Amino acid sequence: MPTDQRRDRPKVQVQIVTYNSADSIEACICSVLSQTLAIDSILVIDNNSKDETVLLVREFPGVTVICCPVNLGYAGGHNIGFARAAGSGVDYVVTLNPDVRMERGYLECLVDKMLSTNLGGITGKLVRPCGVLDSAGLEMQGLFHVRDRGSEQPDGPRYAVSEGVWGICGAAAMYRMAMLETIRLPNGMFLDESFFVYKEDVDLCWRARHRGWNFQYEPTAVATHRRTWSRHSRMADRVVAHSYANQVALLLRHVDAFSLELFAAVAVELVRFFLLMIRRPKAGFQSLRLITKNFRHNLRIRNYLRNTLISDGGVGHDFGYPSNV
Repeated sequence: MPTDQRRDRPKVQVQIVTYNSADSIEACICSVLSQTLAIDSILVIDNNSKDETVLLVREFPGVTVICCPVNLGYAGGHNIGFARAAGSGVDYVVTLNPDVRMERGYLECLVDKMLSTNLGGITGKLVRPCGVLDSAGLEMQGLFHVRDRGSEQPDGPRYAVSEGVWGICGAAAMYRMAMLETIRLPNGMFLDESFFVYKEDVDLCWRARHRGWNFQYEPTAVATHRRTWSRHSRMADRVVAHSYANQVALLLRHVDAFSLELFAAVAVELVRFFLLMIRRPKAGFQSLRLITKNFRHNLRIRNYLRNTLISDGGVGHDFGYPSNV
């Protein structure tokens, strides 16, 4: 893609993390290249795919391919892209899943909204190929579970309004680079690689909310997210284990101690673990190992978040109480 050297427009980087994505990556890149917005850099970070993903990507001129020697997960892959954007003059970073196809005006619409606000990030309307909603932003539900707003629901008037949301799904998100710089972890990374798969974007948004950043949903920007799983499909044990362990990590990091809602949330998670051990013992034992392995790390992150907020005068301080916005 040609680079516009004028600085009267924002500099945008698009980054896609792939893993055995040969069946979807070409359509994703084509949707990026067809955008009405000039894009300054397009990165594909490949997590050691065993199929033809890298060969297919290299057919597209102007797309930079970064091949990882091992599978770093969603967080590790996108951290490579964020690190390249940091200090390079990039204003907005777009994270895309390889099974996402954006309509032509998707990025231009989001940039227009970002230019007129001080949002930390923004997302459009993500729909499934069958027409139901995939995500209209993230919302905090009961007992500190963050879900995709409108997931698997019919589209309708409720989702036709541009509005603030609790957070944004990382499958097709635009983040302000200035926001990302304020929420770096102690090791300098942007996403926590201990999460590996699932809820990394939730943790990022929660840290941003602690810092006082807000997020928005813009329904006029539309993208299709094929999503290779749904609530009706059976996920691998490893994925189930990470999903459960990461929810526990979110509670440890972000929720104030000694609240009644936290007590109820812990009780529910214990029940969920008991059921997991009955129904899928392999996933249950894997999740227990992950929780044990990362327990001290999550406590360090919790203390880091609170200490940095205290030193900055308590900006944001959204430690977990349910709110859609």
